[in-house]
Amino acid sequence: MSAPDNATARPNVDQKVLQYETFINEVLKRDLQKVVEQRDQVYEKISQYLQLKNTIQSLQMLAMLTLCLCYSFTEQLTKDSAKIKAHIRMVLEGLRELQGLGDLPETG
Repeated sequence: MSAPDNATARPNVDQKVLQYETFINEVLKRDLQKVVEQRDQVYEKISQYLQLKNTIQSLQMLAMLTLCLCYSFTEQLTKDSAKIKAHIRMVLEGLRELQGLGDLPETG
């Protein structure tokens, strides 16, 4: 009696194995491919965001450097302007003295 049970059980097992193999090959592999593609898209987006972040940080540093340079340049121009004004005043005073004129009026 056990021989007929094995004989009928074996085709059922083979049929189930074939069904599972078909399911793996036609459904699960396709689903896996979709998930891998989605993962790759996420990685690409992350890469783009990191590049954007680095660009923004570079621009922020450049803006800070530009601001510092502008401040430094303005400060230097202010100092140079003050020196030139002082030289002009000295030359004018020298000329007034040579011409026998009075002192220059005080200005701010």
